[in-house]
Amino acid sequence: MRVNFDYLSLNEPDRPGRRFEHYVAALLDVLGCSDVTFTGAEGISEEGADFVAVRHTELFPGCYVPIKWGVQCKCVEEPSRHKQTIESQLWDMVRLRNCRYILLVFATDPSDRLRKGFESWAEEKSVTIKIWGKSELDRLAGRYHTLYEWLYGPQCDPQLVESRYPERLYRLGSYRAEAIRLVGAADESFPPETVHIIPTRIPYELPIDLQLEREKVIEHLKREASQNGTMFYDGPHTRLIDYRATPVEQTEQKHLDLTLGPIGWYDYSVVHFEFERLSRRRRVDEVLNYVNLDEVADGTIRGVRLSNILDTATTLVTLDGFALYSQRGRRVSASQGQYSSCVAENIHQIKDRSLEIQAAGELPAPFRTVLRGIGEELSPTIGELVHPRSILLLGLSFDLHGYHPTLLFAVMLPISSEEALDMCHQYPGEDFVEGQVKAVPAIRSSEQLNGLLSQSNWVPAGKASLIRVIEFLETIQRTSGLGLEETISGLVAGHIPR
Repeated sequence: MRVNFDYLSLNEPDRPGRRFEHYVAALLDVLGCSDVTFTGAEGISEEGADFVAVRHTELFPGCYVPIKWGVQCKCVEEPSRHKQTIESQLWDMVRLRNCRYILLVFATDPSDRLRKGFESWAEEKSVTIKIWGKSELDRLAGRYHTLYEWLYGPQCDPQLVESRYPERLYRLGSYRAEAIRLVGAADESFPPETVHIIPTRIPYELPIDLQLEREKVIEHLKREASQNGTMFYDGPHTRLIDYRATPVEQTEQKHLDLTLGPIGWYDYSVVHFEFERLSRRRRVDEVLNYVNLDEVADGTIRGVRLSNILDTATTLVTLDGFALYSQRGRRVSASQGQYSSCVAENIHQIKDRSLEIQAAGELPAPFRTVLRGIGEELSPTIGELVHPRSILLLGLSFDLHGYHPTLLFAVMLPISSEEALDMCHQYPGEDFVEGQVKAVPAIRSSEQLNGLLSQSNWVPAGKASLIRVIEFLETIQRTSGLGLEETISGLVAGHIPR
C-alpha cells in the first residue's frame, strides 16, 4: 500500500515537521503501509499524488472495495488557531484529488470541540475522516516516548535504529554518521605501543536460521558476482570478539586491548545478505535476536550474534590541510558507488597476520592493515612515505548499516594533496579499481566539506572516519593554539601538539 504525504507542516520549523513525517510514517508502516513517501504542495497532479487504492485497511475497518484516501499531518501546537486553513487544504484534497477518506494527524491532542468541528465539516462534504492526536499516536506506538517530547525535545523514536542513539553517533554540526561511537573522542588517540592484540582461534558460528540458507545465498552471490564482473571469494578475515580501553599509565594514556578471532568472507556475506532482508524496516526490536543495539550503545559487543567482521576506515590528511576520501568503484563486492574513507580494508588473517602473537616492537595487525591498504588501494609510493608514528588510531565505531565494528584511523602525509593525488594517478596500487580518490578541505567551515557530508550515499564508517579526523584536528588546534597546517606538521613528525 502506497501513502504519499502532502501539506506536511504549517508555520513550523523544518526539523520538527520532518521528524513528525517520519514518526507518522513509522506508525503507518506498522499498520501495513509499507511504501511511504513524502511530497510537497507542488506534487499535485491529475493522477493525484496523495491517492492510495486498497481493498482493506485498519484505518477504515470494513472497507473492502478500492478507496482513495489522503493523509495530512499538522505539526502545530494550537490546532484550533489554524482550523480554517486546515479545512481549506482538506477541501483541496477532496476537490482536486477526489479523496473521500482522510486521515488528519496532529502533533498535539485536538480539543473535543475541534474534533467535532472537523467531523461536521467532513459530514457536510460527504467525506469520511479519521483524526489522530498525540493520544492516538502514543497508543498506537506503544513503546514510543511521548510524541510532543519526541518532536520538540531531545527524545526521539526509540524503535527506529537511526534515531534511538542520537547522542552516541558521530556528528559534525548538523551532519551525522550512522555509526555508534565505542572508543575515541576529542584529541584522544592510540599509538601502536598502546594497542594490544589478543588472538584466538574460536570459530564463528552462524545463527541456526542463517545456516539453513548459507549454501543457497552463497550460490546466489557467486552468480551475481559473475554477472557483474565483481570479486567474490572466501577470504580469511578477522572478527572482533571483545575489546577493552583502560588507562594504565601515569599519564592516563589509554591502552586498547582487542580480542580477535577468525571469520570467512562467505559467512560474513551470508549474514550481511540475509540480515539486510530481515531488517528492512530498520527497527531495534526487529534485529534484537541477532544484535542488542542497546548493549552495543553501552559499549558491549560480546553478545552480538552477527559476524562482527573487523575492518579499518582510514582518512589520509595532507600537509596543506586536506583530507582524502574515495567513491567506491563498481567492481567491488560491497558498497558500490558509495562515498567512503580513502582506504577501507578488512583485517586479513594471512596478509596482516592478525591471529599471530605480536612480536616485541612490531606494529599491531590493524596498523599493518592500514599500511597494506595504502599501498594496495592508493599507491605504494605513498605507502613508502608513511612513518608508523604518523598512523593514528582514533577510535572504534559500530556501523548501523552493516552492523559490525570498524577501527577509525588517520594517517598524516608529509606531502600536499596535489602531490598525493598525482601519486595515486601515476603510481596506482593494485586495487586502484576499488575507488576514485578525492580531496576536501579538513575545515568545518568549508563549503566543499559541508556539501560532501550532506550526501546520503556514505558508508557509515567512512563518514565516521572523516568526522572523527576533523574533530581530532579541531580539538588539538583549540588546545594548542596552533593553525591547521602547523598541527598537521607536528603530527607528521610523530607528536601531538599540546
